[in-house]
Amino acid sequence: MLHLDHVIGAKEAAELWNVTEGHIKNLCANREVVAKKVGNAWVIEKNQPHVALKQHLKVITGAPFIKSASIFSTYDEYKKVKINYIASFHEFVEENKESKITNDDYQEYFWSGDKINKILAIEPARILNKFPETDEVEIVLPFNDKVNKVRVQKESLNQYLGYKIENLSFKDHTWHEKFLKDTSSKAKRAKLIKEFS
Repeated sequence: MLHLDHVIGAKEAAELWNVTEGHIKNLCANREVVAKKVGNAWVIEKNQPHVALKQHLKVITGAPFIKSASIFSTYDEYKKVKINYIASFHEFVEENKESKITNDDYQEYFWSGDKINKILAIEPARILNKFPETDEVEIVLPFNDKVNKVRVQKESLNQYLGYKIENLSFKDHTWHEKFLKDTSSKAKRAKLIKEFS
């Protein structure tokens, strides 16, 4: 349901989300954003999640094994992202009957290179950095009878790190020089995860 004091046009939405007006209109037509056509114009809910956030959730680390990703936004300023990974390879096969991924591929993916801790430590920070309107990211990743979970609030992460995650940039290399340096080892990632699990 659209609230009149919370709506914008396609041009304003394009500026807000840094995409083209044509892209916004396509998203509206495909019902990928909360919008309603009034005459020849689209009226768009401005307090919905950033359209690029929805697309980002499709390409984060381990995306093929994500069961669900939910974006919660309300008319106050609080916004949360919750990502649930599948609980087992059997569950993956049930959801992806045509996939060529094997149980060995699945096991190797999560066992190799500290992958679970990389997902739990880095992905919430990437979302909070790239989408600063988001206040909290929760990830639940079950694997081999163990449930791995973090709940990272932006304010708490900033206090833990000693700097604002949303101010880091890939362009000026501060993302690499600060956050990736602070999560560069298994021990550093494990410490961060312990803080937020």
